[in-house]
Amino acid sequence: KENRISLFDNACCATPDSPPAGASRGLILQLDEQHMTTKVDRTYFHDPPIHASHQGNMQQLPNGNQLIGWGQGPYVPEFKYAGNTEGNPALHMIYDMHFPGDNFTYRAFKNEWVGLPLEPPDMRVGCMGNKLRLFICRGMVLQKWRPGRCWLVETPMQWRL
Repeated sequence: KENRISLFDNACCATPDSPPAGASRGLILQLDEQHMTTKVDRTYFHDPPIHASHQGNMQQLPNGNQLIGWGQGPYVPEFKYAGNTEGNPALHMIYDMHFPGDNFTYRAFKNEWVGLPLEPPDMRVGCMGNKLRLFICRGMVLQKWRPGRCWLVETPMQWRL
């Protein structure tokens, strides 16, 4: 869309000792170049709220959906383009991935890709409820990653659909 910019607003911390100004969020801003102003066009809040003091990003996908990496908050959800509000953060969330333990991501991206192995794969996959685990011991060919299915994920994750 013309005259729009997307960004990850961590809403955090003017100084290392100051508290967050609010919940972190994804933003799409509408630019008015003539008047040199902006206004919020869409927001993307996480449920539950995340206060990410550092890192994070927002990626617009080819279908218009938004993928948000919450940086220090170990979540990667995909939202419908319509967005949501702080009062209704679950609205338009398609899925949400959560990294286990102390793991987090600097930035998250969703892309089509193919990985080619140097040797045949040796892997194990297990599903327990909504927990998925895929262990890769050697190289393997991965052609698609599909949220909510029990294959092609490199680390244990919890899914919320």
